Amino acid sequence: MPSYGSHMLPCDKTRQSCHKAHHIPVEIFSEIFLYTLQGDPHSQRGFMLVCRHWYDIVLSIPGIHSQLRIGLLTRKKDVERFGRRWLLNLTIDTGGLRDEDFDPVEFSACLIAAAEVASKWRSLTLLSLPPPGTYNDLQVVHPLLHLESFKLCELGNFLNALITAITTTVTPRLTVMEVFHLDAAMHLVQPAHLKIFSSLTTLKLYCRRVQNPVDILPFLHKLEIFEAHHLSLTIYPPGVELPLTQALRSMHLKCVSIQWMEGRTFPALEACSIILPQHSDAIRSVYMPSCSILKYGSNNLGTLEHFHCPRLGELEVECGQWRKWRGLPLCIPFLPLSA
Repeated sequence: MPSYGSHMLPCDKTRQSCHKAHHIPVEIFSEIFLYTLQGDPHSQRGFMLVCRHWYDIVLSIPGIHSQLRIGLLTRKKDVERFGRRWLLNLTIDTGGLRDEDFDPVEFSACLIAAAEVASKWRSLTLLSLPPPGTYNDLQVVHPLLHLESFKLCELGNFLNALITAITTTVTPRLTVMEVFHLDAAMHLVQPAHLKIFSSLTTLKLYCRRVQNPVDILPFLHKLEIFEAHHLSLTIYPPGVELPLTQALRSMHLKCVSIQWMEGRTFPALEACSIILPQHSDAIRSVYMPSCSILKYGSNNLGTLEHFHCPRLGELEVECGQWRKWRGLPLCIPFLPLSA
């Protein structure tokens, strides 16, 4: 049996002979695997199942993105094994919880192990958690150096530690933020934290009737996708610079003020949905030269005629007080463009 240097792939002892591929340096395999995984992350499992050598190589490659889901049956040793080497796409979901399946001690240990490698989180998704009191508070002491996206649907006892880590240690890598939890949203949009929004390309805020106005739009420098529900925005005079108007490609607003759109041009906006807008009476002219899909829902249909969309291909209008004599005249300017 020939021997190899530390940089060579050893022979598989389960085979009678050594395959020629085993003479290829591990570094070359690593580059090939990494290139393939970047294009197709799902191929990771396939590589690891070929043989134990490929399994070890994949484990040894730094910078790989690995899916780690903490749920009912997850064990601490599994979290530690993944967290030692890879960047993590971390999801916490205890959906379908049954008392006989749940071990609060083990679940708490999994969360602590995940928090200890927070600097390797690439994405964080909190979907559901067990009832409060069945796990310890999460302490995130490491900076979130690699965090690119996070989605929060449930926070439990994690609110203070997690939001503090996000607002104080994230880098410009953070480009996607989806928040479906009122308390989290209110913490994030405080004036002291708005700097974290400057690198976002996707922002989704579902706030459930926030009353106090939020001064967030001037900080959205690179935003391409914007979705918001029940978000109260500051009243912006026409002279205030709002960088997001230049980058937006898709926007969905429900129960959100649209006063800020008055007199502005959205050159890249392709799809726009505005449902039950606030302060719609302030709109006199909005120009969207690239918009091909427009959805508008409101009892105040008069605002619709002030949206100028020369490339419109699809128009959907919802109105609880729709009448042919009232609604059709407002749609006439759009009909030749959508035919």
